[in-house]
Formats: sequence, structure tokens, C-alpha cells
Amino acid sequence: MEKYSTAIDATFLFLKNNFEVGFSRSDIPDLYKSYPVLTHVIIYRIDKEIIYIIRVLHIKMDFNYQF
Repeated sequence: MEKYSTAIDATFLFLKNNFEVGFSRSDIPDLYKSYPVLTHVIIYRIDKEIIYIIRVLHIKMDFNYQF
């Protein structure tokens, strides 16, 4: 659990300074970007210079169902 917590926290900090690296996905609304971390995907959106973390989902989850 500590490994995941550390990796996710580090990714949050990385996205804070590099928010443009996120990916679009066909299974989430266009408004959101995704970024993988270990076996999870961080879903976020950008509003001006603020990043909103929407979800942290396991890669096996049905993303369509979450939105």
C-alpha cells in the first residue's frame, strides 16, 4: 500500500507541473485527461491553472460505468 501511495502522490506532483502530458481516452468525456500510474489511471481535468483530480481507477475497471 505504501508503494502505491508514494507512486500516486509523486504522479500528482508531476501532473501539477506537467499537466499537458495527459492522454485523451474514448471511454471518458473529452473534458478529462488520463495518466497511468502502476496499475491505476488518474483521471483529471484542467481549469485554467488548476488541476482537479476526478478519479483514480484501477485499469481493470469499466471506465464508461464511472462516468
